[in-house]
Amino acid sequence: MAKSLESLLKIGKHKYDMRFYEFATTKPKKPSKPLTPEQSVVAARKRDVDQAKQALDRTKDQQKRRREFEKAIKASYIFKLHNR
Repeated sequence: MAKSLESLLKIGKHKYDMRFYEFATTKPKKPSKPLTPEQSVVAARKRDVDQAKQALDRTKDQQKRRREFEKAIKASYIFKLHNR
């Protein structure tokens, strides 16, 4: 009895069969139309702004890490002086 229930519950015979939720949530991408020159300029500017924001965030993170590192070095140096 248990084997027959298991065989009924199996959805596909192949390992590449899609489950229902995968099929329901996967939508094909629509082909995009070519952009007009004005639209391409706007899209390029938006990309530039996004890249500049990411670069700014990276720089801020780098500076923050550097400050924390220098603070830790300074603290360890002061700790060594106190132990003398």
